[in-house]
Amino acid sequence: MKAECCAAASATLRPSSRFTSRWRDTAAYAANARSALPPRLDAELSQLEYEISVLSPLRRVTDIEQIKVGRDGLFIENGDDAGLLLPQVPVEQNWDLQTF
Repeated sequence: MKAECCAAASATLRPSSRFTSRWRDTAAYAANARSALPPRLDAELSQLEYEISVLSPLRRVTDIEQIKVGRDGLFIENGDDAGLLLPQVPVEQNWDLQTF
């Protein structure tokens, strides 16, 4: 039987010297604020996989050739809209630089 799969993601782009408490708060938000995900039982917690990505400070890119697929994440803003792709996204999706 194939295991049920679901994902929750939450991010903060503000630097913090309190990494542990920031991670805890962000994980709690992802677990509780996402009504589309079913609640998990305590017995299931040890069977879940957790992934944490820690990014370096953001820097502006002026040329697409500055981006290295698999090393760099991508944060894009357009007015009030914004999106973040982690470095592993293009690798997992088999994207080249142009697609990313």
